[in-house]
Amino acid sequence: MASIQMPAKKAPARQTRRYVAPSTVLERYGATVLLSKDNNKREAEDAAAEPTGISIAGVNIVTRAAPSIGSEQQMDALTQCLEDASNPPNNNNTTTTITTPKQQRRRRVCAPEIVFCDSILSVQYNTKNNQHRPSSPDDEEPGTNNNKEVVKITAEDALLEWAEAHQDLQQQDDGNSNNGEGSSSGEAAYNGVSVLKTADAQLWSQRHAASSSSSFSNANAGCDFYYDWTFSTPFIGGGNSNASWTSGGDHWVETNQSGIDMGLLQDSSQPILYFDELVLYEDDLHDNGDVSLTVKVRVMPTCWFVLQRLYVRVDHVLVRLREVRFFATFSPSSSQTPTTTTTVHRTVTWKECAWDGLLQHDLPAQVSLWRAPPAYPPPSPQQLQTLERFFQRLPTVSQLPKGIPVHSSLTLHNDDDG
Repeated sequence: MASIQMPAKKAPARQTRRYVAPSTVLERYGATVLLSKDNNKREAEDAAAEPTGISIAGVNIVTRAAPSIGSEQQMDALTQCLEDASNPPNNNNTTTTITTPKQQRRRRVCAPEIVFCDSILSVQYNTKNNQHRPSSPDDEEPGTNNNKEVVKITAEDALLEWAEAHQDLQQQDDGNSNNGEGSSSGEAAYNGVSVLKTADAQLWSQRHAASSSSSFSNANAGCDFYYDWTFSTPFIGGGNSNASWTSGGDHWVETNQSGIDMGLLQDSSQPILYFDELVLYEDDLHDNGDVSLTVKVRVMPTCWFVLQRLYVRVDHVLVRLREVRFFATFSPSSSQTPTTTTTVHRTVTWKECAWDGLLQHDLPAQVSLWRAPPAYPPPSPQQLQTLERFFQRLPTVSQLPKGIPVHSSLTLHNDDDG
């Protein structure tokens, strides 16, 4: 019997939740749309050229959503980069021979199953008082044209910081860590990165705990693939080692309270000029839960706001939420350059709860209720509100890792040619 040939499925066009206000509204507030270089070339013949950002009051806010996940070549290069970062400098070789008890094999790690390698969110300030020129989102060096990049969020940067934390994690399940941190489920952690066990693995370990002298107990010692498979990055946006954060003497300073003006953000009389949401990476954790790193940006005539969110659900083990918020107001005048100084505020919030503690916080223990709705098609408001209510009731981590302040601010000083 002849086989029936099914038509090949056409790859769906990239979905997006991006919103750009009508041109008349943008003009009213002195805002302009940024287009990629390719779109600039096509603008004359294609009236529907896709925007990739907005420029307002001397601030360029760029979002670029990758049309597809990383290619095989990109993923191979990313995995190699993460492995190099997860191993101490003197252990970046391919040998697996252990000559002393303190020596460890080269750690092996994997990247998340879905990574949008080319997606990026960037916020750049023009600090030259006598000129302003919106830069293209495709500029190779964001720091050029007198722009200072105060926020840069990509999957690669987030995963690199996650990988680097592994250098201080033992390659064995000995419950010890260099800085004494721990997750809500009891595992040792460094900089918020720990190696969790699934519910089945925990049960299996308990059943074999008595065989401490058996070969099983030593199976994890020097294990190549012993890493945080939930990809729980401690990334807080931009990376403290990024030169653009400290160019011109500007640097982040810890503060006692949040500088985010909720009144401005909740002012419904102000229109939204630009909104976008990007997914940076996702993984179903081998059918044991989910992890996703997303970023949202909202631009209004008075301010801009960015929310980076890491959401981890390990079924019957824990729920984890790590959020980083950035906020700044625009110059009160209609000038295209900021005032003498501009302050960007950052707030970091970590929440986490072991699964067996959810009921104590008036939270459901059914796995289905913690599943994040898919981004596309867009979920209903009711779905989003339900999960957001759960997030609000999650207990806050009382102490963040050293070097990650809860509240901080960055004051930018404009250059003046006199």
